[in-house]
Amino acid sequence: MRRAVLCVAVLWWAAGLSSAAESVKPDGLQLKDLAWIIGEWQGEYILPEGFPELGPAGSKVVRNELWQWTLAREFIVLRSRDEIDGKVSSTGHELVGFDDATGKLAHWLFGSTGGHGTGVWSREGDRWMLKWEAAAPGGKKFAGTSDQILIDADTYTWQMRDLTENGKKIPDWPKVTLKRKKPSPGGVTADDYVEFHKPLLGSWKATIEVGEQVNHGTATWQLAENKKCFMVNLQVDGYPALQAMMGYDPVSGKFTQTTFDSEGSYQVATLDIAGMKKGKKMSEGFIGKWEEKRFQADGTVVTATETLSCTEMGERRLVFVWSNRRERGKTLPDWKLTYERP
Repeated sequence: MRRAVLCVAVLWWAAGLSSAAESVKPDGLQLKDLAWIIGEWQGEYILPEGFPELGPAGSKVVRNELWQWTLAREFIVLRSRDEIDGKVSSTGHELVGFDDATGKLAHWLFGSTGGHGTGVWSREGDRWMLKWEAAAPGGKKFAGTSDQILIDADTYTWQMRDLTENGKKIPDWPKVTLKRKKPSPGGVTADDYVEFHKPLLGSWKATIEVGEQVNHGTATWQLAENKKCFMVNLQVDGYPALQAMMGYDPVSGKFTQTTFDSEGSYQVATLDIAGMKKGKKMSEGFIGKWEEKRFQADGTVVTATETLSCTEMGERRLVFVWSNRRERGKTLPDWKLTYERP
């Protein structure tokens, strides 16, 4: 049971929200009412007993959250990261948006453990509440209500309560206080990463080489409407067609890629570019640490680590190589991607 509760705790961490603005009827909630949450937040809590998957009981957990507008401000996306002793213990992604079918402000979640669920927001004064239901791996069903209360413009508290597992009540999660993080003066921004990747904009002939296998197709890189990230389409024979959104994640300090493919798989990847700084330009020889997690259509989750490098860069031809590839404890052959202007 404790393992399953942990899955829900990670998946539904930041589910409920609160605002100090004037009260509104639950059915009248709009996405713009949550604008106060946009930004970076950090908090700490002590890990309770019974959750060895997350870390030793009594450990201090540092919680980092990044809330951003996405898809032409039709949704809010949350990217979160928990750390113990400076090491990542869990990450998560969630989405909030208005559901025209129900007329409610809804919450959707797909977790790294394979769990998934939905919820509906309501509000009573300064307290925002999300009543949710979720399915965890193994078939267990969970439900609960998440509260989040705004203390001031830079502080809020969060707690998950009234939790049930297959209809049986289980303990509430500890209350956590989070503080808004202030931007670091002179730090790298999303604009710096956009400038770094601008050589990739446009249409390309794409070739993928893995060992003796060579496959051909096309790729298109476009700057998103908000001019803070990229939209990428890749279609190569022998591979599922994919669409990706790529941009800078200030919580992790890495370039982040979210991908969906035609087989129903979902991927989250990060690129930590060596020596990244303001004004840095993409050039031949740049190198970075690539980490990815793929949530496949059959329910399996695959984690991989690789080294990405640019081995050739010209006006009409770019070559990238993913080397030192490790997946499920095995070493894989290099993966080479060549872009050429049509």
